[in-house]
Amino acid sequence: MLTVLMATHNGADTIGRTLDALEALAEPLGGWRLVVVNNASSDATEPIIRSREARLPLHYLLEPKLGKPAALNTGLDHVEGDLVVFLDDDVIPRPDWLVEWRRVADANPSCAVFGGAIVPEFETPPPAWLARTNWSLMLYSATTPDRAEGPMSGDAMEVFGPNMAVRTEVIAKGVRFDRRFMAGSSALLGDETDFVDRAVERGFQVCFAPTTCVRHIVNSRQVSWRWMLRRFYRHGRTMRAIEMQKHPSGPPELLGVPRYLIKRTCLRVAMLPLVALRCEPLRMMSHLRLIAYDLGAAKQSRLSPR
Repeated sequence: MLTVLMATHNGADTIGRTLDALEALAEPLGGWRLVVVNNASSDATEPIIRSREARLPLHYLLEPKLGKPAALNTGLDHVEGDLVVFLDDDVIPRPDWLVEWRRVADANPSCAVFGGAIVPEFETPPPAWLARTNWSLMLYSATTPDRAEGPMSGDAMEVFGPNMAVRTEVIAKGVRFDRRFMAGSSALLGDETDFVDRAVERGFQVCFAPTTCVRHIVNSRQVSWRWMLRRFYRHGRTMRAIEMQKHPSGPPELLGVPRYLIKRTCLRVAMLPLVALRCEPLRMMSHLRLIAYDLGAAKQSRLSPR
């Protein structure tokens, strides 16, 4: 037995496609159940989920406190079996998705945390220059296409929320999602990375599962420059929060922001007109990305004074 756990907040635009794909899944060895946590949705998410109760092994829950970690932690109290597979409300798994999760978990008994393969499903063609970067990993949780099955370690771990799994022994050891992450559109990213890091600290090994593939829906808004820059800004906030936690003393500051960060941001802003004159979209976005990252880091420094 394994449990699929999904948290959703105002997912009416995509969750129907996800549930359609779940209805079409091949049955894994030992069976499965689906736990869906409605996280303070104000759209038509609830009736869409309820309409599938007769066709899916569905257990429906409500979590009024906004934030994906809070919703997932609520769901973890209701899982059954030896494996929990996490799924977002905007992904489309292959028909053999759970069959492969069962196989990978059984074939890799030394691993307790698993990252599954994620491929972006663009509803609108992305800018041509995006293919010349490696930004899809951070923007859309895309995994390395040719990564082999097996253990992962260090900074090379590709375990992302839209498609990951953990053995229930990890949950039994008290590992939960940190509620500081993902509470609103401007919150910190990386809730699953933090979860995996704490599991590793407890001695659990991480493994990649390339055959457990899902397609991650990317809508037209998510290929806009504004959305991407907002994502880079949030990434800057997240990385600064991690840095401050690891190095509490930190460098000299001015008005609560590291002086090196102020200097670097000012220099990058001053160079912006010169970059714009080149009329090269990739070069321009690369430069704006760095500015957005620094502004996010500066914001986090102000929000978390030493």
